[in-house]
Amino acid sequence: GKDGGKYWGKVGAGIIFTDGKQILLLKRAESGDNFGKWSVPGGKVEKGETFIDGARRESEEECGHSSGQQFGYYDDVDGRFHFHTYFFAVEKPFEIKLSSEHSEGKWIDLDDVEKYNLHPKFKENWSSFKEKIKKRFPKIKSFSEWIADKVI
Repeated sequence: GKDGGKYWGKVGAGIIFTDGKQILLLKRAESGDNFGKWSVPGGKVEKGETFIDGARRESEEECGHSSGQQFGYYDDVDGRFHFHTYFFAVEKPFEIKLSSEHSEGKWIDLDDVEKYNLHPKFKENWSSFKEKIKKRFPKIKSFSEWIADKVI
């Protein structure tokens, strides 16, 4: 990468699963790079795979889930390395089936994500990711909030 960091391939992809209130994060196991850091399911896109197919395969392998309604993506290019992050809306948090690549998985409130020991690239992009999620899931006002806004 442009920061001198080494990557395991040239193209990777992952998925941010969210219900608008929480996102799924996985904690990397000690056997891999950035161990102990939290990020989304994802990894190397294999030869002949599309970016979305690689993201779905990696997600299925790492958390046991690969479906949702896609509502956007984010491309991060760092030197010769390119990572595609897809955004998938899910109706509700699903059960996580971890692979050996991760030691833990959690559904985390959007406002609590920064409290975790995040993967450096995920941390760098989190504010953009959160903004995209909040645009897709605008806060719905309660009836009393709506009435208060209408009173002059």
